[in-house]
Amino acid sequence: MPKLNVQTRVVDAHNANILVIEDEEVILDMMKILLESRGHNVFVSQDSSVGIEMYENHIYDIVLCDLAMPKLNGWQVAKFIKEYDAVRKRTKTPVVLITGYELDADNIDYKKEGVDFILNKPIELDKLHKIISDCSTENISK
Repeated sequence: MPKLNVQTRVVDAHNANILVIEDEEVILDMMKILLESRGHNVFVSQDSSVGIEMYENHIYDIVLCDLAMPKLNGWQVAKFIKEYDAVRKRTKTPVVLITGYELDADNIDYKKEGVDFILNKPIELDKLHKIISDCSTENISK
């Protein structure tokens, strides 16, 4: 019987349930393909209102959300998630805000708004994978 080494178990544990809310179809498709190729379960919505409904009905390990979208923007989605998790008496789900705009992240109190990380477009995939990995490991240890 082969031994299960710790490294294999940790890598397997990083497979996360990820909700991606992005109004640009090409970016949404790219994110789904890239994240699924890493073994993650990816759920997508092109509409922020539908994304919120999906969030209400399922548990996700992390949410990736575009900043500029019709209906609800990324800040509003993050605030909803923060408040909804509090109502559910659940540890807050990490939210990654993805933006093509220059944000001065050092001078914005984005954590207060429910955003845990900000990634600029074009997305640096190594940073994204590290965030997902760190968040998945954090959720496993709780």
